[in-house]
Parts: sequence; C-alpha cells; structure tokens
Amino acid sequence: IYVIDDNESTCKIIKKILESEGHAVRTESSAQKAKEFLSKSDSSAFLSVIFLDLVMPEMNGYELLELIKKNKRLDKVKVILLTSKDDQSDMMKSYDKGVDYFMPKPANKKQILFALETVMNAEQSLSDSA
Repeated sequence: IYVIDDNESTCKIIKKILESEGHAVRTESSAQKAKEFLSKSDSSAFLSVIFLDLVMPEMNGYELLELIKKNKRLDKVKVILLTSKDDQSDMMKSYDKGVDYFMPKPANKKQILFALETVMNAEQSLSDSA
C-alpha cells in the first residue's frame, strides 16, 4: 500500500493503522517524489492500493491520478482519494477520473480500514464473477 500525502503526520497515522493490520506500507509526502517512484518499472510489483491526497503543492491528486491511470503497469491499482474538501462536485469528479473510493479527511481508523476493505473486496468480487 502506498500513502501519498503532503502532510507527514497523515502519512504516519495511516501507515501505523495499516501496519497494525499486517499491511506493508510505503509513504511519500511529495507528489513529485511519488511520481518518480511510480514511474520506475518495478514500482507496480508490490502495489495494490494507493491512498492519494487531493490537495498537494507541487502536483494535485488529480494530476497524479491521471499519470497512474495512463500507466499500463499501474492502471489496475486501486486508488483511495483523501481530501479535506467536502464538496459533492469533487466527489463526482474523482469517480469520473477513476478513483475507486473517495474519503474525506480527517479519517479515523475504522474509516481507513473500511475504505481499504471496500476496494480490496471490489477487486475480489470482480475476479470471482469472471
């Protein structure tokens, strides 16, 4: 799981929650560094889910999401968009752009784990019905 958020404390909190549930987690507080990591050919080998902040200084979450969805190695990775924006239009725009789950910040442990379970179960349901 990859957590990308310019707020380092948010990264640490989500990482702690996910690791306590047995998940391997990498964090990044720079969208530019995340872009560089994601462009590496081996980056997709361990990624199943990305928690992605919408509002970041160098590059916003939509821009990074577009790069993820255009990359054939990454286009199957589930994306959970994190945002402090509480706007219905942002939510709809996010889903239109390919986000798998939209989660307002701040989020508690239960919400974070629910979002993860939801996107992981969606993937499982698709493979079960195929």
